[in-house]
Amino acid sequence: MKKDNRFQKNRKVIFRAIRLFFFWSFISFVIISLMVRLSFLLIHTDDFKIKEILIRHDNIVTMAGEEFDYLRGKNLFTLNLKKEASKIAQRYPSCQKVRLIKFYPDHLFIDLIKRKAVASIGDYPRVCVDENAYIFEMNQSNTCESLPIIYGIEQWQVPLDRQSKSMQLFHALRIIKMLSKQNKLNRFHLKSLNVTQLSSASFILEPIQMASTSEQTSFEVRIGEEFLEERISFLATLLAQMGDNLYNIEYIDLRFQEPVIKFRQRKNKDY
Repeated sequence: MKKDNRFQKNRKVIFRAIRLFFFWSFISFVIISLMVRLSFLLIHTDDFKIKEILIRHDNIVTMAGEEFDYLRGKNLFTLNLKKEASKIAQRYPSCQKVRLIKFYPDHLFIDLIKRKAVASIGDYPRVCVDENAYIFEMNQSNTCESLPIIYGIEQWQVPLDRQSKSMQLFHALRIIKMLSKQNKLNRFHLKSLNVTQLSSASFILEPIQMASTSEQTSFEVRIGEEFLEERISFLATLLAQMGDNLYNIEYIDLRFQEPVIKFRQRKNKDY
């Protein structure tokens, strides 16, 4: 009798487990079916196809032009943002980053984040370089007018839309970066750098307040290749001590243990 009762209990447990299995299988089937159906509707419905594309370039938001027509009609849910951003970045090499943002149900926003040019290259007024030595061409040459000009870079060392491997260029960028960190040098405008020979690398500074005068107020700083941070720090202190008595300086040579200051006797052209 005990065996029969035990058998009855086991059979009830088994039937209950089977019923639960089929119940949850049915529920899972219903949920999966609904998800598949919903996904099908979201992908194939016209409600989520891209109709409007906005683009921000140079901090100006406008409607995207015909070059982005290939994106119109694509489904927002299936759009691969990373892949499309990579494609757009190839068309806009002057941009450091391209960001795509979905605005449901049917809008796409393209944000073109421009590279920040820190200098222009030699005799190419529209060719600029960012802090990472990436070479790119500006749309208009006047956008580079206020930037320092780097001389001494060979043409083959200026690959457009790529990062340059030029040691001379990297040296010039180091100088620019270190000068920008010195608050005492904010009253000077960096006009140009010459890195033809690293051992005799130099740059031209011009006092901002004197830039509008007819007298030549810019002067050369010869800094060389080594001890850049120490030499620029010393230069900042030296110029701060000299105050506004800078109009007759021709050059300052920091490559020696004791700096050499040459005063102007006659007008000389900077490079």
